[in-house]
Amino acid sequence: MRLISKLFILTFIAACTTTGSFDPNKIEVENPGPKSQVFNASFADVWKAALVTIGKYPLKSYDEDAGVIETSYIRGEDVWLPPYKDRYVTGGYRYRITIRLMKVKSNKHEAIQVVALKEPEIQKDFFTNSQKVQSDGLEELSILYRIGRVLSIDQKLKTIKTSK
Repeated sequence: MRLISKLFILTFIAACTTTGSFDPNKIEVENPGPKSQVFNASFADVWKAALVTIGKYPLKSYDEDAGVIETSYIRGEDVWLPPYKDRYVTGGYRYRITIRLMKVKSNKHEAIQVVALKEPEIQKDFFTNSQKVQSDGLEELSILYRIGRVLSIDQKLKTIKTSK
């Protein structure tokens, strides 16, 4: 019994020391850039879920007929950062988000493809043009996830209302 407990302790200690260092600021998403997801719901429901999700951002325009939602430039303290990243953003960093909704063909159900595009840029000074930088894709994934959650919650609420 002592031998087993000693082996367990040694294995635990070895596992803790061999994991190495982990830098959360270096996490990257595979294939950064625009993200898309198809939702099996009506256009009106997905549009509403997208507006609810993007409602905390400053909106520049939204056109339901074209299926496009655009934010104004987001900068400073309003910049979205993942929880594991440092809370520091360079002064000239800003971005805007565009969400496009498109009807796509599906076997039996109405399906809507939502594309989220983040366009970050850095402006070094007042006189030079801004420099486009690559998005890491995390905020786009977060937006698509939240749209899916809003749709899921709405569907559950509709089910509860019809069962009463």
